[in-house]
Formats: sequence, C-alpha cells, structure tokens
Amino acid sequence: MSSRSPLLAQAIQLFSSGAYPRAIDLLLQAVAAQPAQLEPRLQLAKACLDWVQMLSQTPLTEIEPEKLTGEAQHYLRMAEGQMGALARAHPASHHVQSLLAMMHLIHARPEEALRSLKRALAKAPGDPGLLYNQGYALMELARYPEAVTQFTRLTALHPRHGTGWHMLGQAMNLSGNLEAAIPAYRKAIGLISGWQQPYRALANALNALDRHAEAMDVLRSGLTALPENRDMNFSLAVMALSAGEWAEGWRHYACRTSVPPRPPFTEEIGIQPGRPLRIHFDQGLGDELFFLGFVPGLMARGIKIHYVTQPKLFPLLQGLPELAELNVAKPDLDDPFDMYVGDLPYLTGMRSTADIPSPIRLTPDAEKVGRLQKQLAAFGSPPYLGVTWQAGRPKDPEKKGGWRLLHKEIPPALLGELARSWPGTVVVLQRLPRPDEQASFTQTLGRPCLDWSQLNDDLTEALAGLSLIDEYVGVSNTNMHLLASLGKTARVLVPHPPEWRWMVNGDESPWFPGFKVYRQSCDKEWHEALARLAQDMKEQYQ
Repeated sequence: MSSRSPLLAQAIQLFSSGAYPRAIDLLLQAVAAQPAQLEPRLQLAKACLDWVQMLSQTPLTEIEPEKLTGEAQHYLRMAEGQMGALARAHPASHHVQSLLAMMHLIHARPEEALRSLKRALAKAPGDPGLLYNQGYALMELARYPEAVTQFTRLTALHPRHGTGWHMLGQAMNLSGNLEAAIPAYRKAIGLISGWQQPYRALANALNALDRHAEAMDVLRSGLTALPENRDMNFSLAVMALSAGEWAEGWRHYACRTSVPPRPPFTEEIGIQPGRPLRIHFDQGLGDELFFLGFVPGLMARGIKIHYVTQPKLFPLLQGLPELAELNVAKPDLDDPFDMYVGDLPYLTGMRSTADIPSPIRLTPDAEKVGRLQKQLAAFGSPPYLGVTWQAGRPKDPEKKGGWRLLHKEIPPALLGELARSWPGTVVVLQRLPRPDEQASFTQTLGRPCLDWSQLNDDLTEALAGLSLIDEYVGVSNTNMHLLASLGKTARVLVPHPPEWRWMVNGDESPWFPGFKVYRQSCDKEWHEALARLAQDMKEQYQ
C-alpha cells in the first residue's frame, strides 16, 4: 500500500478509536482525493461494515440484509459500492478478497465466499479471520466434517481463538460427534468472557446426551457471570421444566423471547380474589391454548378474566364461560393488560405435578362437523387416522444460519410406511406440506389419502376435523392442543431432546394425560420408537 496522506491517517485513527461516522466522512474524502488507490476504499469498506455491525448489534456473518433499515442499510450499501470498485480495480489483493468473502457471507452466498477465501488464503494461509470465515462458509453449506477440519486447523494455529473453539464444537455437534464437541465448548467458555453462546451450546450438548443435571449446572454457572442474559435464563427454564423442577423453571420462564426483556421472577405475585384480571396472549397458537388451561382455576377463585387473543384463535374462544370478556389484539395499539398468559403457571402457584390443570375444553361447530363428516365418508371407510410429520415450517435451508435452527419433524416416508397397514382411511393434517413431502408420504403409504392440510388455515375447521379422527399420530404441534381440548388423545412422536411439555422421559406427559409418547433415540434414530408405535397400533386395531 502507498504511503498514507494526512487525511487518510486521521480517518484511520478515528476508525480505530470507534468514531465510525466521522471516520467514514473523512474516508469518503480520501477516496475522492485518490480514487485509484487501494487503501482508502478498503478502509472505507471496513469502516462501513464495522458500523453496520455496531448499529445492528449482530455479527456480520449473521446479518440478514433484507431486515436492515435506515442507517445500517445505508452503510451496507456504501460498503457494497466500495467493494464493487475494489473487485474491479484490485482483484489480486487478498485484503480485497477477504472483504469480498465477508460480503458474500452477509448475502448468503457461501460458495462465492469460499472462492474468495481460497484466493485470500493463498497469500495469507494462517490468517485467523480467513480460516474462521472459511469454516463458517462450510457450515452454511452443511459440509460439517470439512468444517471440523477447518476449525481444527484454526484452533491448532491460534489456540486462544475462542470463537474458533466454539465453532469447532458446533461443527462436531452437527457432524454427530457430541462427545467431542463438549471439550471444545468448554475451551471457548474459558477463553471468552461475557459471551453466552458457548454456555448454551455446551448445555444443549449435555442435555442431548441425557446429562440433564450437568446441563442445568452449566447454565447456572453462566448466569452467575451473566445473570440478566435472557437466552440462558430461558434455556434453564425449559430444561428445568423438562425435568419437573417447576419452581425454578417457571421463575426463569419469565425471560422467554415472546415478551419484553425482563429478569427472572424473584417472588410470587399474589392474585387478589374477586379482582378482574386482564390477560394478554404470548407465543404461538398451541402455547396459548396450553396456558389457557390455567384460566378455569382463576375463575373458580371468583376472578373475572378479560382476555386478549390472536385473531386466528378468536372464533375458537368465543363463548367460553371462563372468559368474561374476549378481545382480538390490535396490532397498532398497546392493549392494557395485567399479565401474559404464559405467566399463569408461576403466578397461580404451580409448583408440583399435582397442580397441573386439565386442558381448556372447546366445542366444535356442529355444521362444520357435519360437512367434514360427509367428506370423510365419501373418501373412505373408518377408522380414520390423522397424521402430521412436522410442526410449523422450518426456515428455508438456502438462507443463512439454517444449521442453527431446530424444528420438530419426522421424515414423511417413515410415517407413510407406518400407516401402510392402517385398516381404514389415512388423513393428512400437516400444515403447509411441501409437494415433495406429500409425494414421499403417499408413495410409501401405497394408496390415496385424504388431504385435509387446508383445515389448518381456520382453527374452527381444524377442531371440527379433529373431532372426527379415530387415531392421530404426529409430532407435537397446535393439533395436539386442539385434541386435548376435545378430550381426545394422540400418539406423539417426540424428537430428541424433547420439548419441555413432553418431559425428559416416560411414556406419557403429565400435561397430556392419555397421550402416548414415542421418543426419538439419543442418536436421532426413529427405528425403535416407530417399531413400538407400530406394535401398539397393531394390537389395538387389528
């Protein structure tokens, strides 16, 4: 790089001290004064990206450009403009290729990032930032064993690279080697203070290995250092609830992300008998139905409940005697309320399994039941088996960060094989099934099935349809809560590690009496669970 002008030197000094807007202004002047020079544009692109990271409070590799607004979006576009000019004028510079790789990662282009990183690493083979980003790009491409190799190299060359150790643990985890991931996470914790990710990753790994007590101790240790971190508080909540440690679980459940940031509950808040309560929904549709089970107990204490629900649930909850008043949430207005429905277990004193209430009861619409009953009879004979293979929709695997996301699912083909010997009619109740999923299920089923997936668009229709089903098999989703509200049961396929409502072990959950649980094994296999499920269904229906 050529010698720096006083203007460029001053800009870099400001940049180094964190005075980004002023530094960027001076760097723009330096670029205008020397448009053909490499360093002014390079420093300007770096400063813009650093400022975007500061404004968004998100690591650059995890930024979603389409969600940036205002100032952050402006500076990202400025960085992109500078990088375009640099790529044309100085393609051989490994500094340019390094920043181009980062831009590709920001825009979820990992293949292009790897090409730029390969060029940069040819000139700077031991650079920790380049090695890290190469591993990260491999993670985005789900090439986990290669990522293990890359992060192993990084941590061998730079043994104090804490995020490198953390990502080595993540890559090992996703390669199916949880045991090896644990020491990598521990190393990251020892190297990086004030960072919650390795605590949670280590706890999740231990939990997945059924070392639940150790997992919770890791989170408690992390919270000693970072007591207000809501992610660790919530992780501890769900692990404690899964283990039936209700008091600790509900205290930390206050920190869930569906409500504004707040610390864990530290003391019980009394609910005065006879005083009306305004309760607001939080979380998803199934969660809302689940927590409404605590409302009848409040009604029994003489408390009138004024409830604010989601639009999709409003028709289902109309007329419930437990609710003195029911309103739909207004998206542009703040509804006055006293508590969230997810706070009810803690605030009503749920501290033991004996305190678990019955699900709230719902009544299906008779006209809808009659119409759907005719559809069933026209399609096939009873008994009727309802199936779902996934809860909600997973994030688009082509988008960045897909390797970090977990969702509840079982391959549709496995369910199709299971239902193949069903003596009656099979009904698909999966919400928004992809064509390939539907085809996979139907192919292994070996015969036509009734597609009722559209019933999920209207929960009154879904409730009516579920009231007609003789047997239901699937992962936990809103339909499980609807079935419970009808007084019916289901056979639940529970991925490992389980969602807290299904507990860490047992053939049933105290939250869903009569629902039979079939658990995925620790190695993510379904064979044993499905074999037991097939045998149970054969004994009951053949």
